[in-house]
Amino acid sequence: MPRHDVFALEQSDLNIFLFSEIGIECNGSTLTMLSALARLGCDPWVQASTWARQQRPAAIDAVAACIREMPLNPQSLKIAHRTATRLAALLPESHTTLANGQIISTAREIRLTGFIVVVLALLLGIGLLLDLSLILRPGPSEPATRASQHPTSLIKPTSQ
Repeated sequence: MPRHDVFALEQSDLNIFLFSEIGIECNGSTLTMLSALARLGCDPWVQASTWARQQRPAAIDAVAACIREMPLNPQSLKIAHRTATRLAALLPESHTTLANGQIISTAREIRLTGFIVVVLALLLGIGLLLDLSLILRPGPSEPATRASQHPTSLIKPTSQ
């Protein structure tokens, strides 16, 4: 069963690809990649993300195969590979692999990590301030004596 992510529209780096037209249906209406993937029973954002992680030639072939499964007019089906090449160029670069196989993080992962670090630093700072305020808080007040209240009150007024 496909996973339905209510926040999928926030993944705007995939929206350009998903909302692109892939051809004209036999009834004359245009079809988007989003609609094609939904008709195939796929989660469009998950599938687009999978294609973004693939090498470009493999992604182009997969997108072209998807287009060919749709009820498009003959001209749209004829140029399916060209359309797939155009659409694959709209997929975000999700990662770069180094010669030793190590994967470099995407900009989105780096931003998320930076955000988490900032939030944790703020929470740590707030905790330290609260701890410091507890340390610097004056202790319980001592009972006041008459002398400490008003030293002059000990002097009795003289009667005249």
